[in-house]
Amino acid sequence: MVTIESPRARRSARPAAASKKTRRIRESASDRALLVVIYLGLTLAVLVVLLPLLFILASSFSSPEAVTAGRVLLWPVDFTLKGYQTVLADPQVLLGYANSLFYMVAGTLISTTLTVCLAWPLSRRTFMGRNVIMGLPEELVEAASLDGSSDLRFLWSVVLPLSKPLIAVIALMYAIGQWNGFFDALLYLKSSDLFPLQLVLRNILVLNATNGGTNDLAAQAQNQELVNLLKYSLIVITSVPVLVIYPFVARYFNKGVLIGSVKG
Repeated sequence: MVTIESPRARRSARPAAASKKTRRIRESASDRALLVVIYLGLTLAVLVVLLPLLFILASSFSSPEAVTAGRVLLWPVDFTLKGYQTVLADPQVLLGYANSLFYMVAGTLISTTLTVCLAWPLSRRTFMGRNVIMGLPEELVEAASLDGSSDLRFLWSVVLPLSKPLIAVIALMYAIGQWNGFFDALLYLKSSDLFPLQLVLRNILVLNATNGGTNDLAAQAQNQELVNLLKYSLIVITSVPVLVIYPFVARYFNKGVLIGSVKG
């Protein structure tokens, strides 16, 4: 008697056979040891980065006395908003925040645009020494020219979309540099209304540190405690824009890693 196996039964038998083969694959002791080492290393790296951030955040919400005494670890002690209230009470801080945002956006756009404009001629075959510096596939240029595309059209429609991950990383670096920069403003700006946030906060710390010309030791100690608290509050305040921008750029990091390694 001949039995005919239905297609459904045949399909259901395949996953079972595949699962049996999968179960036969076992990790060796060396593979498990390597995974343990990798996980331990990643955990250590996370702790090295995360613990200082938690300490700074906890210190910014602690009392000046607790911060100066070193009683703060990873949780606020004598919870208070005095550090943030002191900083934000100064109208110059909000103005400096707006100035820094403008400088960051405008500076990043200008710097990224100039970088693209400089990279474009460097990638062309007719530029002397381009093979030593970089190499854009000439096939793309030839294909675009056959379709009647101009240089500007090729740059906008082909080069920029392919270079999005790289441009995003470059723009992030420019943005961080613009946000953290204060030395140029210290040299060239005379009006306090144009000061960026970093320069405003620097002046706040300097004034609070040197404003103790009094001979009252108690007042000097209290002033120093406030300065210690302000340092942590200022770190948190100045880190907010970068923390907000990074999630929008992080997805381009993954794309940049995969470019050239995955086909189809």
